[in-house]
Amino acid sequence: TPQEKAHLEQVLKSASALGESFGSRQVRELHELLELQPSSTKVDAHLGKLREMQQLEFHPEQLAYSFRSSLMRDVIYTSMTFENRKALHTAAADLLLQGHGRAAHTKYLAAYYHLRQAENAPRVLCLTTDAAQQALLGTNWNDAIDVLDLGLDALEEPPRGRSLTLTPAQRSEER
Repeated sequence: TPQEKAHLEQVLKSASALGESFGSRQVRELHELLELQPSSTKVDAHLGKLREMQQLEFHPEQLAYSFRSSLMRDVIYTSMTFENRKALHTAAADLLLQGHGRAAHTKYLAAYYHLRQAENAPRVLCLTTDAAQQALLGTNWNDAIDVLDLGLDALEEPPRGRSLTLTPAQRSEER
């Protein structure tokens, strides 16, 4: 049915924003947080259907899925609007930072990736500051420096598709 097809496509889009490998729990939580269709209670059935259709592979040793084709994942990901990708990445970062049982540095690095993809520089800077503070509290100076370097990178790189060079019209607005 058209609705079933749309639900399968949404699960693929959600999964594509999570990266190369993802768990069903991550997809369910994204759907719940963003109130996406299919509902979080039906995501596992759709992941199973996508596996049967050979769109996804399941890796039992990691309890994770991956796209059968990285090219397909990239096409699905780039077919979404920036606003949709941004919402998915922001929600993924929020879920990671709320998550329990993951090492802090793993959470911070994964959340950093998603916030960078969402081009959310203020949150990237807050995250790197928090991560550096956590590293300093643990007297892990090298980790603190590495995290702060990531924050500096975020400040120095212009967002994709945008230039740091101002046009003449923008310069006159600045004055």
